[in-house]
Amino acid sequence: MSRKQTLREPGLQTLGAEERGGSEADRRSVAPAVSGQISDMSPPEVGGLLRPLRRFWSVTAIVLLLSLAGASYSVSALSDTYTGRASLIVSSNNRSPDQDAVLVQGYVDYFNDIAYQQQLARSVGLDGVVTLTARAAAASPILLVEATTDSRDKAQSAAAAVAGAFQTDLNRVRDQQQRRQVRKLEDRLEQVGRAGGPDAATSVAALQDQIAEVEADRTNRLQELQFEGGVSMNSPNPLTNVAFAGLGGLILGVLAAIALDRIFRPGPQPRG
Repeated sequence: MSRKQTLREPGLQTLGAEERGGSEADRRSVAPAVSGQISDMSPPEVGGLLRPLRRFWSVTAIVLLLSLAGASYSVSALSDTYTGRASLIVSSNNRSPDQDAVLVQGYVDYFNDIAYQQQLARSVGLDGVVTLTARAAAASPILLVEATTDSRDKAQSAAAAVAGAFQTDLNRVRDQQQRRQVRKLEDRLEQVGRAGGPDAATSVAALQDQIAEVEADRTNRLQELQFEGGVSMNSPNPLTNVAFAGLGGLILGVLAAIALDRIFRPGPQPRG
């Protein structure tokens, strides 16, 4: 048994050496291929990326200068504007404020319709450029009417006038309904007074209470909160406008340089 083992051991050692040698040879042959792949996967040279800018730097500069010039001109033409505010409120008798706030949001959407705003502006005689808008004050039943123009006094007067016209317009239907109800109750009150009788005084008092209740009903009605809510000044920010214009012009100039580089890229040279 010992001789067989001694005879096998050299063969095993030789086989192990061959395997080790083969693996080492394989590693040597694979290493150049892997290094070649790594070199192929390396990022492009910075010079290749900057080539379009070097070739067409004048195009990038022209686009940038045009953007800056346009922004500077537009900023110089801007002037301060003023925003006047007026406030209305919906405060129903037997309804919570959060329910009235939902109604106010509907009034805001109705006011901000362009065609309706033009109708309101004509009804109050607004002239010149006046921007009108309405918004709800947070989640409250307060409606803010804003008018923006180039004059402080005109902004406040326009906001108050438009808010009053809007209040009158929306309350018109409700006012008509209340007048009809009051008229009916007054007719009944007159009939009871003419008829007389032992229960006439009780009926008259009940009808008078109903008339007072109808007249005091403010459900769904817009009410004046503050028609002169103040004026704020809006000043343009020239540095921000020019900075954004410069950034946009730089990006457009770089894209233009890349596009021109691809269009006018020289073809492959013929081999000698």
